[in-house]
Amino acid sequence: PGHGTTFKVYLPSEAIGVTVAPEVQPTEPPRARGKETILVAEDEPFVLKPVVQLLEKAGYRVLTAENGLQAAELFERHRAEISLVLLDVVMPELGGAEAWERIAQIAPNTRVLFTSGYADAHHRRRLPEDAEVVDKPFRTIELLERVRRRLDE
Repeated sequence: PGHGTTFKVYLPSEAIGVTVAPEVQPTEPPRARGKETILVAEDEPFVLKPVVQLLEKAGYRVLTAENGLQAAELFERHRAEISLVLLDVVMPELGGAEAWERIAQIAPNTRVLFTSGYADAHHRRRLPEDAEVVDKPFRTIELLERVRRRLDE
């Protein structure tokens, strides 16, 4: 207490109210938008909530599950509506790989995208060989682009 560092940030007055020049503004909405239904399974609420908000803002309808077991059950009830399943690799009840095994038995051609905060091979070993994984933390545009790409495949 009583000791520390003081930071002063000086910004030019012109920086206030800066707008992007019309010639560099996008002329069309980003391609990473859609209207499909996505099932998101994520056990961490602080990750789930912003992902759901991001996807909904991009136009997607989102169903949520707090674990792999819930995801498999939700998929079974809504399989005709779901275009993509976004599964966290490590979750309680059933992990992403186990949930995917159950979902693939119901509808083997369902598109899936895995997310993981673990870089080690141990957690990814059970995933399908051709599994696409988005590493956490991810940038919002990265997630939207990867989702759109999987949906378009």
